[in-house]
Amino acid sequence: MRSGRYFSKDVLALETPRIGYVIREKENQIIVFNGIMDRYDIPKSEIQNTGQNVLIGLPLYAIVHKYKVSREDPLPKSTTERYEQVRSYRSC
Repeated sequence: MRSGRYFSKDVLALETPRIGYVIREKENQIIVFNGIMDRYDIPKSEIQNTGQNVLIGLPLYAIVHKYKVSREDPLPKSTTERYEQVRSYRSC
């Protein structure tokens, strides 16, 4: 399985050195975990810059207010997982 463009990169907010890392990538969204406490489902449209890290064009308080979700919610399937499911379905 191939990983996405943002997978496993550190995520930065405008005024915060590091808010977490990308654990899953969907077509329009990245899923970010921050240690053991927080999870953020952030739209890719909020990404301001990408290099070694992913910079979100919002301050931390805005990310928390808009995109924080319960860590207990099930993770959405990634783009690559959906591709693998379709491929295995077609080969049956």
